[in-house]
Amino acid sequence: MSTNPTIISFKRCVGNTKTTGRGIPVGQNLIVSYAIGSTNTYQIWRMGDGRLFIPTTFTDLDEAVEIAKWWDELYTEYWCILSAYPDADIVSLAKWSVTNGIRIFEMIKEMGSKQVTKDQLNSAWENADVKGWIRG
Repeated sequence: MSTNPTIISFKRCVGNTKTTGRGIPVGQNLIVSYAIGSTNTYQIWRMGDGRLFIPTTFTDLDEAVEIAKWWDELYTEYWCILSAYPDADIVSLAKWSVTNGIRIFEMIKEMGSKQVTKDQLNSAWENADVKGWIRG
């Protein structure tokens, strides 16, 4: 990541409360910003409506940006669904059609709303239970 990333303001929506947040735009659909009430952890937000993309909190800014870039590109065909169905779970919808979709779905499920480090993220990726999804 560059040493001086572009910072934008965006409307952040948590429940029924809307606030103004500031963050780093990632691709066309995501923003990495401080987690609410924090100055040293980060979350990934949806650009269009200001909702959290996933509830996981990241301890490393560069890692959060890299993951947001990956997801922004991976779910390219699915972002438009959120404009009509803002509550849609595109990770769940796409798990059968994107590369490593089931592994990503399981990893996100395992991480939940935890605060994760890069090592914990790697562990979640490695330990994602994909065997239960495969018939054989």
